[in-house]
Amino acid sequence: MGEYIYANELLLDRFKLLKETFQNINTYKGDACEIDEDFNDSFDIVFQSTVFTSILDSNFKERLANKCGVC
Repeated sequence: MGEYIYANELLLDRFKLLKETFQNINTYKGDACEIDEDFNDSFDIVFQSTVFTSILDSNFKERLANKCGVC
């Protein structure tokens, strides 16, 4: 089932922990705003947790929300 799960992590130390903990899922390291638009269109469900409450820069938060289709 892990082949259907994708995760994105910006911070390198957290990305390494993600890869170690969940070895069977697909991972993307880096800025979520840089993920290719065509790749985003292939998902039926997107789940985010604590991302927007952790971002203090309102312009970046809006840009990310638009990228994820939240707004």
